[in-house]
Formats: sequence, structure tokens, C-alpha cells
Amino acid sequence: MLRCSRCGKTYPETFRLTCDCGGTLLVERNLEAFTPEPFLDVRRYRRYLPVNGEVAPVPAVTPVSGLEINGVKAFFKLDYLQPSGSFKDRGTWVTVSKLLDEGIKEVVLDSSGNAALSFALYGLANGIRVHAFVSYDTSPGKLSLLQGLGAVVHYVDGDRMTVHERAVEFSERRGVTYVSHWFNPYFMEGTKTIAFELYEQLGVPDWVLAPTGSGTLFLGLWKGFSELSAMGEIDRLPRLVAVQASGYESLCERSAVKNTFAEG
Repeated sequence: MLRCSRCGKTYPETFRLTCDCGGTLLVERNLEAFTPEPFLDVRRYRRYLPVNGEVAPVPAVTPVSGLEINGVKAFFKLDYLQPSGSFKDRGTWVTVSKLLDEGIKEVVLDSSGNAALSFALYGLANGIRVHAFVSYDTSPGKLSLLQGLGAVVHYVDGDRMTVHERAVEFSERRGVTYVSHWFNPYFMEGTKTIAFELYEQLGVPDWVLAPTGSGTLFLGLWKGFSELSAMGEIDRLPRLVAVQASGYESLCERSAVKNTFAEG
């Protein structure tokens, strides 16, 4: 079922993004012992996910690469090896499964690039028409890939929040399902699989640092490790650290100097 993080109201596991009160929703299930299935991709964890049937392509179980930095052993999770090039494929895979369950064949989302690429790829593979709202500032390489994957690209003159507002307006005006990864409980179900993989690959790390824009990766890590704890598999959670690009911070005081590498 879905449970509201604000008021506690519950809903069946249909595709919806928020509670009637405006609160965000989380998928809540009775958790069994942690017993992954013998797959070499994220189907290993499908009994812990709201996934029915087969959706292609299936996100990979990605490797970790170790590096010692100032006497500290660090590991990097290589999710750029996912089919569309980012961790977003995990959330998209679960979301598209739910959309197909409900016969939804046309969606709209806003993105700085990676989420749109992911939904365009999975939409193309599964017969879903994807309207992607992007800023004119989106990198030309990502725009070219979006068009190549058959997405209907809508350009917006404005910042990231303006792009979001235009996508929502389009959704309401045209009656097309909005699938933002920002408020999507099924997207977070996909990103939590990174925590499951890290546990199988490394045990429980002391710290996990996550690049954080809208927070779907960070919250997925929290949910995944929390579920491992609820299943009695681990007795502690790692310290989770949200890392944001300078000049774009939303969780702490904003820096005066903007990071020129950040697109999201």
C-alpha cells in the first residue's frame, strides 16, 4: 500500500504521486527476510519491489571501484553503467512497470536531462509516448539523445522550476499522466536497490555520500538501508551525507560561487 508521510492516510498501490493532503507517499509492505533471487540485475530484489511482469531493459547491478584517499578507503558506485547512463534507470524501471500495469501509454515529465533520457529509453522500449520538458540550457548532447530516443521535446525559456511548472500545466491541460521523479513513490522504490547492492558488495559502509538535487537518490538510500534494518539483516544504518553543487544548495546556505559542472 501507499502511506502518506504527512497525515498517515493509506492508498492502494495505484499510480499516484501525492496524498490528497499534498503529502508525499511511500510504498509500505510487510517485509520478509532478505533473500535476493539469483539474477545478476535488479530483478534480484523484485520481491521487495512493486514490480509485476517484465520491463526491458532491466537496470544492472553495478560494480563498485575502490580508491584510498588520505588514508580513507572510499568506494564509488558506478551507476553511469546503467542503460541510459545514470541511476535514474532504477526508478524509471519500477515506474514504467506500474504504468504498464495500469495501461498508461503517454506521460509527461520535466528534467534537467538524465531523468528524461531514462524515461525516453524505457518509453521507447515499452510503447509509452514521453513528453519531456527541458530548459534551453540543457546540454546539446542530451537533447540529441532525447530526440533520437523518440521523446517529444518541449523547450522552456526559464529556470528548473519554470520547466516543472510548464510540465504540470501541460499535464493538466492535456490530461496526460505526470510522472515526475521528484514526488514519485515508485521511483524511490527503484533507487532503494542501490542500498541493497551496496550491502551485498560491501556490508554496511560507515558513510554514504550521495549527490543530491531533488533527493530521489538520497531518500532511496535511506529507504533501502531502513528496510534492511526492519528485516533484521543489519543492526545499524550508515551515516548518509547529501552533497549539493555549490551555488545551487537547497539544504544549507547557498554559496556565492556557482559550480559550472552542475546541470541538475
